[in-house]
Amino acid sequence: MRFGDCQKMEGMSSRTLAARLATLELAEMIEKHEYNEYPPRTEYSITAKAEALIPALEAMAEWSSLFLSGRAERAS
Repeated sequence: MRFGDCQKMEGMSSRTLAARLATLELAEMIEKHEYNEYPPRTEYSITAKAEALIPALEAMAEWSSLFLSGRAERAS
C-alpha cells in the first residue's frame, strides 16, 4: 500500500501517519519499499511477524464484540 492510500484510508495527517509507520517499521511489523523514480514512490507491506499476530487480533475483536456489546450476559 502506498503512503497516500494509507493516509486516505486512515484520515490522519501526514506527520502522524509517518510517525506511526516509522514505529511499525522499527517493530518489524511492516516493511518500507522505496523506489527510485520520479515522482518518488514508497510502498508498505506487512511482515510475517505481523501476519502471525492477525489470529490473536481477530480473537480479541471477537471477544470484545461479544462481551462489550452485552450479548454474553444475555446468552448466560
